[in-house]
Amino acid sequence: MNSNILLQFQNVTFGYEKPILQQFNCSFSKEGIFCILGKSGCGKTTFFKLASGLLLPESGFITHHAQKISFLFQENRLLPWFTVLENMLVVNKDKEYCGNLLAAGTVPPGFHVHAVHKEFQNPPGKLYFF
Repeated sequence: MNSNILLQFQNVTFGYEKPILQQFNCSFSKEGIFCILGKSGCGKTTFFKLASGLLLPESGFITHHAQKISFLFQENRLLPWFTVLENMLVVNKDKEYCGNLLAAGTVPPGFHVHAVHKEFQNPPGKLYFF
């Protein structure tokens, strides 16, 4: 694999009840921003699950030079067993920074604004957004 390639699919085949990917080939360089677009059910989530190793291809190879692979859910998600702070720490490990944001009631840059269900409020009586 070329050292400038971050992720590469080589002749990957995968399906559930019907084929999703057949002899699929693609590569992503280490530079740039990429967007995967497609209609519902075309295999976008399957692609990401294969890329992250959550699914294994029926045939072909998937290689990467990433130290860590992660992706976001299609829908807004919180971990209901976590506090607001713990949910924030999933995406930002700086506990002091996240704690200060909660105390100030501010929305951090780059965070999408979504209301947190009242059962996740910490401390009670405040509604946080992230």
